[in-house]
Amino acid sequence: MRLKILTVLRVSMVASVVCGLMFFTQYTAGSYDGYAIGSTTGSLPDDGGSTPTATTGSATCVSLSSVLLNGWVNGNGLATTAWFDYGTSTGMYFDATTTIPCGTGSTYVNATLGDLTPWTTYYCRIASQNIGGISYGSETTFIPRSQISAGAYHTLTLKPDGAVWTWGANWNGQLGDESTTNRSTPVQVSGLTDVIAIAGGAYHTIALKSDGTVWAWGNNEGGQLGDGSTTDRSTPVQVSGLTDVIAIAGGYAHTIALKSDGTVWAWGDNEGGRLGDGSTTNRSIPVKVGGLSDVIAIAGGNAHTIALKSDGTVWAWGDNEGGQLGDGSTTNRSTPVKVSGLADVIAIAGGYSHTIVLRSDGTVWTWGHNEGGQLGDGSTTNRSTPVQVSGLADVIAIAGGVYHTIAVKSDGTMWAWGYNWYGQLGDGTTINSSTPVQVNGLTDVIAIAGGYYHTIAMKSDGAVWTWGFNYYGQLGDGSITNRSTPAQRSLSGMKSVATPTVTTGSATCVSLSSALLNGWVNGNGVATTAWFDYGTSTGMYFDATKTISCGTGSTYVGATLGDLTPWTTYYCRIASQNIGGIYYGSETTFMPRTQISAGAYHTLTLKPDGTVWAYGANWNSQLGDGSTTDSSTPVQVSGLTDAIAIAGGVYHTIALKSDGTVWTWGWNNSGQLGDGTTINRSTPVQVIGLTDVIAIAGGDYHTIALKSDGTVWTWGFNYYGQLGGGATTNRSTPVQVKGLADIIAIAGGYVHSIALKSDGTVWAWGYNGYGQLGDGSTTDHLTPVQVSGLTDIIAIAGGYIHTIALKSDGTVWAWGP
Repeated sequence: MRLKILTVLRVSMVASVVCGLMFFTQYTAGSYDGYAIGSTTGSLPDDGGSTPTATTGSATCVSLSSVLLNGWVNGNGLATTAWFDYGTSTGMYFDATTTIPCGTGSTYVNATLGDLTPWTTYYCRIASQNIGGISYGSETTFIPRSQISAGAYHTLTLKPDGAVWTWGANWNGQLGDESTTNRSTPVQVSGLTDVIAIAGGAYHTIALKSDGTVWAWGNNEGGQLGDGSTTDRSTPVQVSGLTDVIAIAGGYAHTIALKSDGTVWAWGDNEGGRLGDGSTTNRSIPVKVGGLSDVIAIAGGNAHTIALKSDGTVWAWGDNEGGQLGDGSTTNRSTPVKVSGLADVIAIAGGYSHTIVLRSDGTVWTWGHNEGGQLGDGSTTNRSTPVQVSGLADVIAIAGGVYHTIAVKSDGTMWAWGYNWYGQLGDGTTINSSTPVQVNGLTDVIAIAGGYYHTIAMKSDGAVWTWGFNYYGQLGDGSITNRSTPAQRSLSGMKSVATPTVTTGSATCVSLSSALLNGWVNGNGVATTAWFDYGTSTGMYFDATKTISCGTGSTYVGATLGDLTPWTTYYCRIASQNIGGIYYGSETTFMPRTQISAGAYHTLTLKPDGTVWAYGANWNSQLGDGSTTDSSTPVQVSGLTDAIAIAGGVYHTIALKSDGTVWTWGWNNSGQLGDGTTINRSTPVQVIGLTDVIAIAGGDYHTIALKSDGTVWTWGFNYYGQLGGGATTNRSTPVQVKGLADIIAIAGGYVHSIALKSDGTVWAWGYNGYGQLGDGSTTDHLTPVQVSGLTDIIAIAGGYIHTIALKSDGTVWAWGP
């Protein structure tokens, strides 16, 4: 599956931040989504000079379909370029971002990826190169997934299907369900689809659709819905005149949007200058924030706004009475000011009157109001410039509540600090803490959000957990009881309606240059697709088969590979995808190789050079050497090259060439050579009118071929109906077997024929005197009948008057005498 690379940025760039709508950040007034692991530097030195150093940062701005990759490069005095490698297996980087110049010194580099597969672990690293060689940062991971966010007293989730669900306080219609009734369990927002990002204001809610438009609902007293009015709305309305948006955030009574050109727009209440347009006038439609470009992330506080630029610097504006703008003063600002002494920032979040940032080294820094210890520096003193949170490292995600702060570490644990009146720190107490405390019993956390006095987390399995203040039902547990420790909420479908299950079967029909890959997929009620990854090293899948639709239930999947390298071990696995993500079956191996086969009294070998060699009985010229002389040593079949498969009948021989034609020789009393005659042949002749063949098999005096379209063709002896055409007349040219499609393998018995369908069922026809057709009778059949009670078959074979099948679980089944 290929990913769409939207753009790559670095410090010195002045071009637009993103080039498409599928990338967005979500830093709301209390929410941040991100999942990654920190890194170190490695290199592959050369003799050309000083190698660059490279550091992979945490992935940020993670959404259901996009992510922002971060890294730093130092050319150490030499002109250097950089890019990101990425893929879906550790150490397996199937794609790379655009290469960009980074100069000779230290440079921040980021890249936005879009069109990601939800709930799939991606692996990435930064790479840099100069004349001294290539250096790599260590590997980091991230998971595109559903989103969570919060307002003051309501909670929201974005599901994989693009629907938004909300619960909690609703007196201003902020739940969007056409009512003003509070809800303690989730309700779906009315009339809203194709959403790719969500954000909560205090009493209003915002959504970004895939077409780049913004929609809002709830309280509108300051014009924060952006529809040109100050009328509250209980269902979504479109923000006026705003397109090409890639990120949204909410403040108390204002709203912020980031456009694809790197500019920031705001609307709503403008007290303190929080809209950044140089005034304090409320706006009911969006206005552009002055003097700000190259922005890659936004966040909102109660009455202040924060932006992260592509060079890793942070800018803020609006109310500053607690120092939340970080410029060393307590003066309000109606246009952006740069936060003092802060660089290398990769994520931002806003609390009520404090600000939180995550640096590339995994440390967290805060400033602003600190009455509850929400700055995490061990004090309750306000700060007007950044201070480091005490004792916290390896952080990958941050979020702010009204007077508390939340972080996730690279090990998936969650930490919180600040006010704890209602148990919002999740440590089982209601005691405030001015330094981080671990949230009880919660691991594998990948996304977090903070409301005024409640906290939300999403785990890697898609489950949502909540705790803290619950008077308005904002915890979503059907009650209004406060909780001081996390509890899982009943929110079905956050990861997907159901994830697919996959099983890789054994490779079959292996020849010198081809193989049939087999697998099974169950969509578990969700529309699912599948394909096979394959390559020549374990875990290294350099190619994939075509993606096919598998429906919603259990489906057999087969794929034929050609042009394989003989005598090479191939590794493959089946993969399936639905809205829950990509899932993989276990790895299996096969080796294209020389084939052997046999007739009644002769033996055949296919060599790597495409020649066929035979030995044994030759009274009907079945050795193909132009004679009828038996041979106890191999002789080469005359005039035959480019063979890729061989099969033996009783006294005749069949070969499949790489061009899809079939050639035969030997006994031809019943027309089994398929050349339109009943004349024996001592050298190969081409079967008439047959092309696109992918497999061959021999019966006693009849021959079977499988075409690439899944149809089966037969010719030769037909006394018992073994040709499957509905008659008992011998045929000296191919006829199509009736009622058979989607066949992936064939086999021949003495006077019966067998076929394996793509759904794992087996079908047989011809002589049935000993029950070898497997239909529970001993009646001959002139057309195919299904073998009773047999499924999940991956290989078949025919004996003289019995039949054998191999199931995907490795068991062998047989029927007949």
